Amino acid sequence: MYLFWEEFHKIYTNKMILASVCILFFVNGIFSFYMFQSGVAGGYLYSSGSYKKIYRELEHQSNPKKFIEKKIEKIYEEKDQYKPKYEENPNAEYRLFSAVQEEINDCSGYGEYVQNIINNANDILHFGLIASENHFGIRNQQKIIQDYSKWSKRKSMPYGEQKGLEVFIKNTVTDFCCFLIILLLSVFLVSREADTGELFLYQSTYKGDIRLAISKWAVLMVGTCLVCCIFYGSDLILVNAMYGIGNMERPIQAISLLRGSVLHLSILQYIVIIFLSKILNGFLMLSFIFLGMMMIYKNEWRYLTVVGAFGGEILLFYAIHDNSRFEILKYINAYAFLRPELLVGYHNISIF
Repeated sequence: MYLFWEEFHKIYTNKMILASVCILFFVNGIFSFYMFQSGVAGGYLYSSGSYKKIYRELEHQSNPKKFIEKKIEKIYEEKDQYKPKYEENPNAEYRLFSAVQEEINDCSGYGEYVQNIINNANDILHFGLIASENHFGIRNQQKIIQDYSKWSKRKSMPYGEQKGLEVFIKNTVTDFCCFLIILLLSVFLVSREADTGELFLYQSTYKGDIRLAISKWAVLMVGTCLVCCIFYGSDLILVNAMYGIGNMERPIQAISLLRGSVLHLSILQYIVIIFLSKILNGFLMLSFIFLGMMMIYKNEWRYLTVVGAFGGEILLFYAIHDNSRFEILKYINAYAFLRPELLVGYHNISIF
């Protein structure tokens, strides 16, 4: 425990580390705000305030779908004479209404969406569109029918604010910032001491290498957990303030981005899982970096190994097709764990 506190003391008393974390936190906030506001599309769509405002009005409407349809019809009818109520110009207001209409339609048409997936899988099996020797392909379609059949009786989903959670899931800026901080902490606690010879001096003492390694690894784990909670927590607070999240007891299938999932989870449970997955992935990356720096003595090889390992993971993710025989290397992958696909999509991974 003494070594743990000594190693922890090195971090929180180091001005360079604290300044770097503060700078990255500020950079993450600026870039995340821009991406959240632009809808992760690189251009202005509609304001987050207008999005929240229209959903507040929909709470008092007996037929929200009809309410939005009338709003869109009014824009078409009045054309140049139309005076926007929510946005600064008619085009932005039209995009706002269209986005909300699409979200409501996705919720009301959930049963049809699931039935189409089941019908497509049945057609693929019954019409022999998969070669008979492709056993995984056949089992995959059978598993799709089995999983989605559990949701086939659900005709619709409760509507509510979706945009906030969608941009939160898609945001990769925070992933990059957290990775930089983990790398910075690892370099400071391990690589710097190895370069100066301190690390190898400790290894010559009685049980010094094991206790020191465990202490450094534990400090980095705690630091990773704190960084993930602070950075991703601030993102969640930001999107909730901008767009709102709505009723968190809704099933995750009420979010258009997540309606392909077959998991029985509420939005609140899903957010908890996102946080846990980010923290666990941080632990995984940290362990990769830590092991490389502890085991490799030469400075240049130490960094090349770390970069090569993550570069290889990224290459595997993008080079392997979704339905390849090697898709396990695509999805059981450190880089893939950072991507939103595993959290939002439906994948049957061919294991054994």
